[in-house]
Amino acid sequence: MPLLPSVVAAVLIALVASPAAAQPSQFTMRCESRNYGYSFCASDGRVVSANLLRQRSSAPCILGRTWGWQGNGIWVSDGCEAEFAVQSNLPNRPPPSNAGHVVCESHEYRYNFCAVGRVRSAQLVEQRSRAPCIQGRTWGWTRDGIWVDQGCEGVFRLR
Repeated sequence: MPLLPSVVAAVLIALVASPAAAQPSQFTMRCESRNYGYSFCASDGRVVSANLLRQRSSAPCILGRTWGWQGNGIWVSDGCEAEFAVQSNLPNRPPPSNAGHVVCESHEYRYNFCAVGRVRSAQLVEQRSRAPCIQGRTWGWTRDGIWVDQGCEGVFRLR
């Protein structure tokens, strides 16, 4: 019987010692519906929950109607543009480097905005789609992300 308290103590120590790796991370991301269309903004991990932090559009952002989350990102539609607090299953990580690479894809030939933080310039380094990726026509960048449209899927180098 003295073995049982030792096992219980070891299990409790293991549970208390390692919760940091299992804690969800929280970060802010911006997502916008351009021309009142549907947009999906991908996150780095599986989204556990999301909350509207600040609406940036005059069109309403209503959970379940004009915005929501699924799988690995936030979706918006009908003109909703906002900043969201996202809980992901990834552990806390350093912010992404602006000099890194980002994958952004147009699902079902629809416009998609990939919010990535501050962008000074972007360059297509690998086209992954059969649909053409033409800067200014089927892809481009803004100060806070990459946009793609008409089936373009690519890897982009950010600065």
